[in-house]
Amino acid sequence: METISLIKKIPKSKKVTIPLTRFKSGQNVEILLFVNLLSEKRNVLPFDMEEWAKKWSFDFGDTIRSTEVERFTGRNF
Repeated sequence: METISLIKKIPKSKKVTIPLTRFKSGQNVEILLFVNLLSEKRNVLPFDMEEWAKKWSFDFGDTIRSTEVERFTGRNF
């Protein structure tokens, strides 16, 4: 999986090119696109998913096991 966050100015053609550098030609990929208008009054950086993941990461160690799904999800599969 590759996460790309870009800020692009929409051209007259309304076509935007997104580089998919980690994939090979001919591969099938799923692309999820979220478009958000940016305020021209603020200089906004794109959302950094890697920074967010590092900030909220937690090492559960041996406290969670795949056989104990009900205990941490509330669901019994």
